[in-house]
Amino acid sequence: MITKHFGLEIEQDDSLDDVEKRVERFEKYADNDERDAEYAKERLDSGSAHTTRQVNGALSTLDKKANEAAYWRDRVASSISHANFKDRPDVIVRRIKGYEKDLRSARTSFAQAQRADRQEHMKHYQRWIDHIEERIAFQKEYLDAVGGDPREKVAAIREGDIVMYNGEDCKVLSVGKVNVLIHIPSYARWSGGRRVGREELGEIIGHEDVVKPAKVSDGLKKGCQVEFVWRRGGREGTDVGTIISLGTRNVKIKVPANDTWKYYHEHFNGEYDCPRNRCKAVEA
Repeated sequence: MITKHFGLEIEQDDSLDDVEKRVERFEKYADNDERDAEYAKERLDSGSAHTTRQVNGALSTLDKKANEAAYWRDRVASSISHANFKDRPDVIVRRIKGYEKDLRSARTSFAQAQRADRQEHMKHYQRWIDHIEERIAFQKEYLDAVGGDPREKVAAIREGDIVMYNGEDCKVLSVGKVNVLIHIPSYARWSGGRRVGREELGEIIGHEDVVKPAKVSDGLKKGCQVEFVWRRGGREGTDVGTIISLGTRNVKIKVPANDTWKYYHEHFNGEYDCPRNRCKAVEA
């Protein structure tokens, strides 16, 4: 198909990548190499290779053709695997996201060229915009053909739902606008769960309530006395200070004016950041 953009003719190839023909071609190459390897083996087994030169030649042919046959068999498996991967709905969704990002960038560049009245740049970016829009339209049609947007299947997902992920029943721990935190039974190292895109999840197959542990107050508050464990340069000790401010994980403490904290008073105004789990409120 030929389309015209600002007087330029651009040929668009709408033919699909024929995986079956490629696989058939690779299998033919593998069969030919296996046949040559088998012939070389027969020469060795039958003793028809009489001289040292003939024997070495047959051995070299056997090794070379066997390796080439294995190579083409791997190419067959890779072609089938790659074709299946490209047809996965979640892969197509990510591909569309990439095109949409490129489209936003091209439109921004077009607007900048328009403000600067650079006609040639405007023509260039307009061609890119038209091309990317056509790619997005094609990929969306392709997505509909292979089963539709997988995110629609989990649009109403909520905490506690059981969803399929990589062939496993996984529990949803929390839900964000784009990603979902799930517990994967076979991934023990992700004890806190793993964040995955909505498009990577299968259909919702059940629900279990998520029981969250009650939050226990550590009794820390601004201005109170606190006993804390400090660690510096491989040394460790305990001391008492006053809380200046509190964060989610750390506490800023005003340390006492003694030799232990002389450096902190000279360079950090006598302030020390300590993890909350190493702090304990001192009872009045």
